[in-house]
Amino acid sequence: MGRSRAPKAVVSTGPKNGEVPIAPELRPPERHGLKSGERSRAYRERRKTERAESSAGSRVDPREQRRADVLSRELARLAMRFDANDRDDLDVPSQPLVRNFREVYLGGRPLSALEASQFRESAAVYVLRLSEFRKFDISVVGHDAVKHRFEGPITSKAVTLVFKFTVRWAGKTEPVAVTRVTKTGLGEILVPDSPDWSGPSVVVDSVFDELLRLSRRLARHYLWRVDDTITFVLTGAPPPTQCVRIRRELPNRETILPEHERLQLSILPWVSADTVKRVYRDYQQRLLDRDNRAPRLDRLDLLDFVAERRHRGKTWRQILVAWNKAYPARAYELSDVRNFPRDFGQVYKLVVGAEPNFGPSRGPRAARSRPASRTVPKLIPDLRHPTDGGKTTNAGRPRKRR
Repeated sequence: MGRSRAPKAVVSTGPKNGEVPIAPELRPPERHGLKSGERSRAYRERRKTERAESSAGSRVDPREQRRADVLSRELARLAMRFDANDRDDLDVPSQPLVRNFREVYLGGRPLSALEASQFRESAAVYVLRLSEFRKFDISVVGHDAVKHRFEGPITSKAVTLVFKFTVRWAGKTEPVAVTRVTKTGLGEILVPDSPDWSGPSVVVDSVFDELLRLSRRLARHYLWRVDDTITFVLTGAPPPTQCVRIRRELPNRETILPEHERLQLSILPWVSADTVKRVYRDYQQRLLDRDNRAPRLDRLDLLDFVAERRHRGKTWRQILVAWNKAYPARAYELSDVRNFPRDFGQVYKLVVGAEPNFGPSRGPRAARSRPASRTVPKLIPDLRHPTDGGKTTNAGRPRKRR
């Protein structure tokens, strides 16, 4: 079971003047499951232009951004004094942790952006301990692990993993293999999952595990993002202080539209309400990929009325008759049975964020739409799921009507 090289790391250089920094994982996803005829080409181009203009104009107040930039640089200077006692206010810190890490692992200096990117691309740093780098006479900085795979039996408790690399450094190319064995489960080998780290799996006591521990400690102390803190430890680039930080909460179930997600806003208390409003409005438009249009009240009544009866197994015709009795002013013609489920499906998709699914329909069939497609990015197969090859799933295209 193979594991490819670690994904390329993006070295954070901080936001441009006045722009709201949005992490890559927070950028709005591509939309799937929309019918080809729902949006005309002219409308899409017009909205693209409007969103670009909106994004360019939705900026943090320059004075607020200047304050945040100055704060970022000073926090970075304080972090260089951060010691083993979680103090940064001493004249002579007992053991500055960042400086100590660089002395032990990075040759006593901060890395360039290119060196940091090469460090994070290496598959070896996520597995090998410092002692193993020294055993194989490999420099932690400047090598390239061009191939990485692991194999071994995995049961509920006993785990034996053999990691194999082909490493290039100092003009040499050598195969490297290390073994990890535990009798208490895979958790003794791999660092547990955490929402603050979405990169490759990290082996306990590896070089990157030491970096991750230090970065998490600093991130908790200064309220930084862990990924930005990793870049700071490696390069010295101050983690950006975001006036407004946005984080998406994604549901576990399959969704088509982002309406069913939630957004968490973390705001510095001195940021003005106008800035928060502009930032949120800009991000909302990019996430929804359209104007935020609230559904009509009569459509919400329709959703609630129909969904409750469809879950009880009622047919579309039975529900249509009941609807006409309950809402005579909004009655549908009995011959208009196709429009009834169509209207329900549209408001259901808008509010719930998914296609309605109540099992096989015993009544007239609603208009079909393209099934949802959920694209899984081709990343390194996670070590916790060795059978997962990072496959991409694509939904088939709907048949063309003749």
